Amino acid sequence: MAVEVQGVIKRFPGEAGRDVTALDRVSLSVQDNELFTLLGPSGCGKTTLLRLIAGFERPTEGQILLFGEHLEALPPYLRPVNTVFQHYALFPHMTVVENVAFALKMLGRNKAEQRRVADEMLALVQMEAFAERKPDQLSGGQQQRVALARALAPQPKVLLLDEPLSALDLKLRQAMRGELKKLQRKTGITFIFVTHDQEEALAMSDRIAVMSEGRVQQVGAPQQIYERPVNHFVADFIGDTNVFRVALERLSDGSLGCRLGGSLELSLGVLDGYEAGQEVTLAVRPENVQLFAGPNEEGHQTTGRIEEAVYLGTDTSYIVDLGQGAQVLARDQNVGSEYNRFAVGDEVSLTIAPNTLRILED
Repeated sequence: MAVEVQGVIKRFPGEAGRDVTALDRVSLSVQDNELFTLLGPSGCGKTTLLRLIAGFERPTEGQILLFGEHLEALPPYLRPVNTVFQHYALFPHMTVVENVAFALKMLGRNKAEQRRVADEMLALVQMEAFAERKPDQLSGGQQQRVALARALAPQPKVLLLDEPLSALDLKLRQAMRGELKKLQRKTGITFIFVTHDQEEALAMSDRIAVMSEGRVQQVGAPQQIYERPVNHFVADFIGDTNVFRVALERLSDGSLGCRLGGSLELSLGVLDGYEAGQEVTLAVRPENVQLFAGPNEEGHQTTGRIEEAVYLGTDTSYIVDLGQGAQVLARDQNVGSEYNRFAVGDEVSLTIAPNTLRILED
């Protein structure tokens, strides 16, 4: 295991002598050669956890192990870990190649080795043609590549990335996601990536730890996090979702299910540990809600009225009123001329496949 975080608590002094708990008994493991993402809103503790691994902070309680070795006694400069920050912090008076070679110089490597490794790292990030330029002669994306090359030059066992793409524009940020993933695979170094961008985390990660209020809510592969969220926070934070509070009832086939809007019957199958009359929180992604202009014989269906239609390019988002105060969000992919299939006020039928429904932990 590359990094093990075991029962870590981190408190900071607050106002009126009251400590602020930034991390509350966090435990997680990061595998070797993995791109692992810490995902959550601002203030959830993800950057604090990164700083603890780097050695810039020390845990109040708990421990952190790097490849089985305790880190508590090691200062940052002795840890086989490097960090790429949100603002790249390149030395403005140095050339690109001098920036990349700087860490090697501090480690006492000779000039020939400094230059050789710096050139190799610049080639790795496709910046060798810019070796003699100064940072202010580079674009934001180019500066980020140089910061990556500088962090990789000492060959760390773990690379920590603290929202390194947030300063880039959307197109460049999307392009750099793929570049970072390729770089991680090529070097074989464990990457721990911090972001608040859900799409970024889903696109890049081998596994994701979703954090909220200093706690880890769920750890899993992107598909698992998106399709099988464990609680309301994860379901709501990762993409759009419909969340309903419903009472379970026994359906005619003997399975447990529920109703939405009084008429949409949803079967949840055989549920161990649940019983009729029990209230649960149910989630379903909007792309799993299918809309039809006329009656549909497949699955369970009901009739609703389109309350809102928003064109989003690749698809159209609809809010459907089912009656009795129930509304559902549906997303319909725009294929060819088949976009904006429904207008506000249209009557539609809809179905939700039972295997796309998820009961969330309370």
